[in-house]
Amino acid sequence: MRVALLLAVLAAVAGIARAQPCDCTSWPDGNDAPGVLWAGCSPLTLPQIAELAAPSLWFTRDEPLLLIDDATPIPTHHPCDAPSEGAVVYYQVTELVHRGAELTRPEEEDPEAFSKIDHMILKYFFYYPEDFGLGGHLHDLEAVEFHLFLERRDGCYRVRMQFAEALAHGSRWYSNLLDIRSDTRFPLTVFVEEGKHGSAFDRNVDGQFTRGYDVNRQVNDAWGVRDIMGAGVMLSSAYNPEMTKPRAYEYRVLPPETSLLQVRRNNSSVQFSDEHLYRYQLRRGNRVPACDDMGENGAGLESMMQYHGFGEDKQPAQYGSFEAGFKNASNPQSWLSVSFRIDDEPGLALVFKGLDLHQGWILPKVTVSGVDTTVNALFTPSASRFVDYYISGGIRRQFVPVEKSVTIDTEDGPRDITIIEPPQWNFVTEIGFKLRARIPSKARWAVLGYQFGGVRVGVQALGFGSLDDIRLIFEIGAGAW
Repeated sequence: MRVALLLAVLAAVAGIARAQPCDCTSWPDGNDAPGVLWAGCSPLTLPQIAELAAPSLWFTRDEPLLLIDDATPIPTHHPCDAPSEGAVVYYQVTELVHRGAELTRPEEEDPEAFSKIDHMILKYFFYYPEDFGLGGHLHDLEAVEFHLFLERRDGCYRVRMQFAEALAHGSRWYSNLLDIRSDTRFPLTVFVEEGKHGSAFDRNVDGQFTRGYDVNRQVNDAWGVRDIMGAGVMLSSAYNPEMTKPRAYEYRVLPPETSLLQVRRNNSSVQFSDEHLYRYQLRRGNRVPACDDMGENGAGLESMMQYHGFGEDKQPAQYGSFEAGFKNASNPQSWLSVSFRIDDEPGLALVFKGLDLHQGWILPKVTVSGVDTTVNALFTPSASRFVDYYISGGIRRQFVPVEKSVTIDTEDGPRDITIIEPPQWNFVTEIGFKLRARIPSKARWAVLGYQFGGVRVGVQALGFGSLDDIRLIFEIGAGAW
């Protein structure tokens, strides 16, 4: 009897112990570290993580789709998907780095996904029936990407957002990039550009886009929020604050309510203000089939789906950590521009990715011709604006002797003679401007497959105090710089 009672007590104690929540406060950086969305005792599924990280959207009061029909919630369902009476946002895992074991497909249904994934890119898609303003068209598919780390420690699990990218108008050089900081409010708020529907983040949910704060990487290349484009106005290639309209809280569209967002609830933008238009439904993008007839401009929508990796035939790319690092390093789009160069002689110019100084880039540049080579440090404000200046300085090495005419004084008066200078090193400076353009996909063969091509025109001279050997420089080539 006593033995049975003892066993019953032990079983009850063990049950109570199992019912107690695990202590997940042992992380070295604490659960208040930047970007921590959730921590708990059991791993989440990928659909739960998508629900946890889902963003809120913020429109202007002049959004054309709301003015035309404020009874139709936006973003709406994709034309190839089942209809919905409410707003719809789609999600897909597009890339993941595993811990050594690949996930079974479909990845969202792998029960061990949390344990297998080290980090991943979770992409959210927004479909709008029409794009207005400059270059307006039917069908508009926009997206943001969240870089999430799935972490484990001492029997605890947590989800941490490290980085977010808001895509804008077809080139990642225009993306609004945000490194997550401790004052970032969740769910992360996405400004929706009026009429054009490009995306940018509002880190502190103040309704204003602040360059350098709401975008804090590649600041001068960031597209920003150009609400004026919906009215058919461009203004300039560089972003400025007058392009963005302030937002009112009642024009927010919120994600589905979730009990998962626990750890950062004190930093919640929903608590900051509960005013909103409505909440959207979250759907899996890889369940959307390709449809035979997308209507007018259907080819454009299909192209956007291909570009964003949206739809049921798009599977996440899975990498080991080494493969992922090699993939990022092996893409010349991100680190090299190459041009054909003409000054005194034809040659080649190579510009390599350097340091992002927030107010511009400082980049290593090498030029080679049949008679000399130059190594420069080049400064330019941006990699993506359609027109910008540049300035560079460095050293030039001649390969061959140079004939030079000089005037000397003789007993019979001044006399012009020709001297031969041996190959030597010289300090060289160059200043000019560059015109850049995005190249249509069908013509990219002419620029080695790069998205951007450009023309650089400048003036180069030798020397410090007095300038010598002034040359007109012309370059045409591929790449952003």
